[in-house]
Amino acid sequence: MVVQPALDTAVQTCHKAEDDSCDQNIAHSDAKSYASFVSPKRGYADKITCDCIKTENGAVGPRKFSVSSESDDMSLNPMCSSESPAKCCLKQRCGLFLETGFLSDVTFIVGEGEQRQKFHAHRVFLASGSEVFGTMFCKKWSELGEIEIPDVEPVAFSALLRYLYTDEFCVTSETVAGTLYAAKKYSILSLENFCFNFLMDNLSSDNAFAVLTHAKLFDEERLIDACLKVIDCDTEASILASGFLDIDSGLLQMILARDSLSIKEVELFKAVLRWSEAECERKHLPVNEINQQAVMAEILQLIRFPLMSIQEISSIVASANVMSKENLLSIFTYLSSNPKPSICFNAIPRLWEKFKVNRFQEVAAGFDFQNDLELGEFIIFQVNREVHFQGVGLFSSVVGPARYSVDLILRCSPFDEILQQEINDYVIDGTSLTFEACLKRPVKLKACKDYRVFVKMKGPPSFYGKNGVGDIEVRLPHERTVTVSFSSFQPTKKRRTNVYTGQIPELIFTT
Repeated sequence: MVVQPALDTAVQTCHKAEDDSCDQNIAHSDAKSYASFVSPKRGYADKITCDCIKTENGAVGPRKFSVSSESDDMSLNPMCSSESPAKCCLKQRCGLFLETGFLSDVTFIVGEGEQRQKFHAHRVFLASGSEVFGTMFCKKWSELGEIEIPDVEPVAFSALLRYLYTDEFCVTSETVAGTLYAAKKYSILSLENFCFNFLMDNLSSDNAFAVLTHAKLFDEERLIDACLKVIDCDTEASILASGFLDIDSGLLQMILARDSLSIKEVELFKAVLRWSEAECERKHLPVNEINQQAVMAEILQLIRFPLMSIQEISSIVASANVMSKENLLSIFTYLSSNPKPSICFNAIPRLWEKFKVNRFQEVAAGFDFQNDLELGEFIIFQVNREVHFQGVGLFSSVVGPARYSVDLILRCSPFDEILQQEINDYVIDGTSLTFEACLKRPVKLKACKDYRVFVKMKGPPSFYGKNGVGDIEVRLPHERTVTVSFSSFQPTKKRRTNVYTGQIPELIFTT
C-alpha cells in the first residue's frame, strides 16, 4: 500500500487553499489507500480533512490530518465491531458470519406452516462442504434469492449450517434424526457419521422404536439391527416407550413376527391394544372396538394366543372385544384340549427367556449403607454360554416404603473398562423383598469371561443375604441350561459383599 504519496497529495491540495484552513475532498486512489491504512475497520474513506496554519515565514503546513467516511455502511460491519467476541481463530470468524448473516448471498425458508424459519447463508461455505449445494448454486438455483426447504426441520437445518461453518456437532436426542435426514439430503457424509454414531451411542429401550422408525426410513441396516437387538432383549420396557405408539402397521407386523422378543404374549397383546388406539387417532377414526379391530385385522394373527393361559384369554383378550367369536372359541378349545388340535395362530414359544439368578439361601435384616457410601459393593461372575445381562435385583428396605439412589456399573475383565453404567433413583413400597435396577441397554456377555457388577446405594438400611451359592444352573425352555458362577475378593470392614453374604442377591439375564 502506498501511503506517503497519498499524504503528499493531501498536503499539496491543502497548500493550494487560500484560507488558513481547508476541507477538501480527495478523490485520488492513493488517498483512499491511505484512508484504509489509517482505519481498516471502516474500509475506504470518502474524505480526508486537513486543518492547516501559516507559519511565520508564510509557509502553509498541515496541523492535523484526519480520515472520515461519508457512508455509514462500513461502520455497521459486525465483523469489525469492538463489541464482537474475540475472533482468534478461523472457526470463530466463520461462526460470526453465520450468526450475523453479514455479506450473506443466499436465503433459505425452512420448514412448514408456523414453524417456517428464514436462514441467511453464504454460498461459498455451503458449497465447500456439500456437493449438493455446490451443484445447486452452479445451475438452476444460482440466481434465486430465496430457496424453500419444506421437508427439513428448522432446528436440523440450523445444526447443518453450524457444522458446515464451524465443524461443530450440535444435536440432541430430539434433533439428531432430523439432522441425519438433512445431512443425507445434502450429502454431507461426515455429518451423517456423527449422527449415526450419536444414535448408536445413545440407543436404549426408551428410544429404540423411535430410532428404528428413522433407521428404516434412512435404510441404515446397522442401526436397524442394533435397534432390534435392544427391542429383543428388553421388549417389555421398549413397548412402554412413547415411540412404540408412533410406528406404522408394517413395522409393527415385522416386530410381532420375531421369535426373539422377550415378553409374555399377554403383555404384547396389551401393547397392541394401546397401539390400535393411537392408530385410530392417526386415521381420524373414533376410538372404539370396531375401528380397533379393523386397524388390527392382520396384526392380531401375529400374537401367539395359544401361549397364554385360559385366565389371560378370558379376563384380558375376550374382554377387549376385538376378536371374533370363532377365533376365541378356537383358542379356548386349543388350551383345554389334549392332544392339541390345529389352530390358525402360532403356538411355538418365542426363543427367549428372562431369568433371575438368586444366589442366597437365607435373608437377614440390618445392612446399613452408611458404612460403604464411597466404596460400594460388587460381585464377580461368569456364564457358560452367551446371554444378555439386564440388571440386578437389590434388597429393599427393612423399614417399609423408601427411596434408594443406585449407581450400577458393569465391567469386563480386567475390570478397567466400563461396559455400561446406570444411575437412578428408585421409590419402593416395601412390599417385596427385592426390587429391580436395570440397564437401559442389555449387554451381551461372552461365555467363560469374568464380569464384575458394582452397586453403590444410598438409602435406609436394607436386608442382606447369607449362605450364598457359588455355582447356579438355570434350566431354560427347549432343553437349554445356563450356569452362573460367582467369585469375589475377601470381605473387609467397609466392603462386606462376597460369594457367601452381603448385597446384590439377584442377577437378571435374557437369553
